[in-house]
This record gives sequence, C-alpha cells and structure tokens, in this order.
Amino acid sequence: MFDCNAVIVEVSVFKGCTCNSNGGAIFLSSPLKLFIGAVLFASCGVSGQSSHGGALYSETDSGKFTRTCTIDCWTSYWCPGCCCSFGEGIKSSIAQSAFCSCWSNCYACHYVLCTGGGFLTSSHLNFSENRLDISVIAIHSSDNTKTHTTSTVANNTAEIPLIHCQNIGKLDVCAERINVITNSKTGVWHNSLFHFDTAQVRTLNL
Repeated sequence: MFDCNAVIVEVSVFKGCTCNSNGGAIFLSSPLKLFIGAVLFASCGVSGQSSHGGALYSETDSGKFTRTCTIDCWTSYWCPGCCCSFGEGIKSSIAQSAFCSCWSNCYACHYVLCTGGGFLTSSHLNFSENRLDISVIAIHSSDNTKTHTTSTVANNTAEIPLIHCQNIGKLDVCAERINVITNSKTGVWHNSLFHFDTAQVRTLNL
C-alpha cells in the first residue's frame, strides 16, 4: 500500500522470493517511511555477490517493524534476514518480531538483523536457530542511548551470539534485559561473546 509519504506492508506472506541483488522479497531505497506489520518472510534469499538482506533491504527515512518474522531466509553474502538503514535524527523501531533459522553459505557471514541510523529502539525480539559465522545482531551509528531491550538470543550458531556494534559514538547503553541461551561459537575471527566499540550491556541472563 502506498501513500504520499510511506510504504506500508501488512498481513502478508512472502515465500520463496529470491533475486541476485539486495532484498530477496523487498527492496526499498527512498526518502519515505517504511511500515512492516504482521508479515512473514519464509525461505527468501539473495544469491548475488556482495548482496544483503535475504528477506528485506531498505534505505528509508524511518521504519517501524512489528510482528514480523523471517524463517529459513538465506544469503550468499551477509544478512540473511533484514538489512535496514534509517535517517539520522528520526525515530525507528523493531518490536515483537522473530528471526529464526536463517543462514548463509558465505565465510565470515554477519548479522541476521542489521540496522543503523536514527533513534532506533527494539524490544521483544527472538533470534533462534540461526547459523552464521560471526554475529547475530548489528547496530551501526545509532543516535540514541538505549537500543535493544527484553529480547532473546537462543540456540544460534555464531561467534558473537548477542550483539556486534561498530562506530556507535553516542550510544551508552546498548542492551538491557537480554536472554542469551545455549548459543554455539564458531571460532571465526573475534573469538568472543560480545564485541562493542562504545557501548554497554546491562541485565543479561547467560
């Protein structure tokens, strides 16, 4: 659905959508607002060299994702789930969503969910059974001081199962009330549980 200022995708199923560039099911690069609600991405993927976003790739002013699920999505490069970039100084959010059983056949693959830009918050997310070499979640250059809250990272295979942050700058508190349960390491590159530049984590259950 389109209006003058937004792209809205609601109550939809994208199954088996593939391409050889960014965004297996959805690609959007436009100064608009993006709203994704009650959407399932199943077995979507990208096969192109250096392509991102097996389910979705977006570069928008702002975004709101709620009740969104990616399952068995894949990429031949990075980010088999959702890869999103938002405008600086604008509020965006991802909530009540799940990213499960996503994978990549690329060595040193990063991120099921990769987000950056703006005042970004996420809550009540579930990351389970994903298979990546490096990390499950990435945050780049967020403007706000609290990002991920009340979420679960469980039963993934990834060297950094919780959060991989780069170039945060202003971010003080990166995560609160996060369950990190029964994740398996890969031994690729960082060889650590967490990787932060200028961020903190509070109230973890390991």
